[in-house]
Amino acid sequence: MGSFSIAALSEPAATAARPIQASAESSDAPIALSEAGKISRMVLLVFVDGVGIGPRGPQNPLDGIDSPFFSIFADEPFEPARGGALAITDARLGVEGLPQSATGQATIITGRNAAAHLGRHLSAFPGGSLRPLLEAWSLFRTLGDRGLRTAHANVHPSSIARRRVRTVSATAIAAETAGLPLRTLDDVRAGRALHHEFTNESLRSYGCDVGLVTPHQAGERLAAIAAGVDFCAFEYFLTDAAGHDTEARTARRRISQLDDFLDALLASVDGKSHVVLTSDHGNLEDLSSGSHTLNPVATTVWGPAAADAAASISSLCDIAPAIAALAV
Repeated sequence: MGSFSIAALSEPAATAARPIQASAESSDAPIALSEAGKISRMVLLVFVDGVGIGPRGPQNPLDGIDSPFFSIFADEPFEPARGGALAITDARLGVEGLPQSATGQATIITGRNAAAHLGRHLSAFPGGSLRPLLEAWSLFRTLGDRGLRTAHANVHPSSIARRRVRTVSATAIAAETAGLPLRTLDDVRAGRALHHEFTNESLRSYGCDVGLVTPHQAGERLAAIAAGVDFCAFEYFLTDAAGHDTEARTARRRISQLDDFLDALLASVDGKSHVVLTSDHGNLEDLSSGSHTLNPVATTVWGPAAADAAASISSLCDIAPAIAALAV
């Protein structure tokens, strides 16, 4: 995984989606560890919803909090913590209008321009219009077709709701249509899955019987979940919610939790692994309107080929090919 070379994603093969079930990691198989006691090499995609790169000012809750991962401002240099390499990433995708979640997230996980595919930006959940694209071209599918092991670390919403939930994220649809086992609340309790709100505060407010987890513990858990596979994806949504709520205190709390989470995660992976942090569109960086922005987003890469991988990324379309090149 120290070399880097962009190549075309492999042609997809058809695989039927599996029903809701306990994850493959429900067995007692040991977590893969290196001799140094850290997590064995893999590529981990950490998606954080709705954080763009905007100017400083009272509208930007990132101004003044000195986040080592997110305090990135327009026309200012920034050096990511722990030796990461930064790529300023276009989220507009050559399509008029404000970038949106469904098409942005579908583009990230497939490398295909979902907004151009539809001729518009699509908000919230993909529905049927993007499902064929996600089924054919997701990293779960294309890397799996190469014989690599893949995983989606998030608990599936159906396990939380105790009924079939179809309004789910692009990444969740991609994982399910690639035939990945869907993670359950039992997996959350056992440390084999995370809720997107990784402290479990929201799960407990829904009446779920799960324990609280600190952001630091959650970061370590995600590293352990990713250890048994070659590619893993995790997604977090509360930053976009904070942007829509236009509440600076909430936005800063979410960023502080993410800082602790990411720092622990990066401390738990060894030098052979790669971690890719990105977003789908701007929002939180400008609380003046409560809507998405036209701002670019930050993609940060950690690992031995981080600089080359980051240099290959200028658009959301470039993220999946960069991950595919790292997953060798």
